[in-house]
Amino acid sequence: MVRSAVRGPSPARFDLDLAHLRQVPRSPFAYWVGDAVRVVFRNPKVLSFDAKCGMGTLDDFRFLRLDWEVSPAGRRLTWQQFAKGGAFGPYFADVHLVVRWTANGTELKTFVEAKVGSASRKIQATSY
Repeated sequence: MVRSAVRGPSPARFDLDLAHLRQVPRSPFAYWVGDAVRVVFRNPKVLSFDAKCGMGTLDDFRFLRLDWEVSPAGRRLTWQQFAKGGAFGPYFADVHLVVRWTANGTELKTFVEAKVGSASRKIQATSY
């Protein structure tokens, strides 16, 4: 199999112009990545993100649960997905937490306001 790949076209062989690797920042040796992925790095508008400071509950034990702890019916009515962060994940990590968010977060906002004087200091970017 190795000999046939060295001699010519083979499913085990990748032929790529090395200039294509320079299209990806820091030029990783990702020869198997197709043109569809490399084009993303050529168009900076595709990779634009809005970074927002999210929400601090000030009492995670009260307001946060693991997704599996809440019944599906309750999740639709009361709980919303909550991306808290944590250990670095280079590719993908499921959002495994939910936050109690009844009546547009009234209970949480009232609690935070009583603690720090203003809910907007800890509960930000709610549209996201």
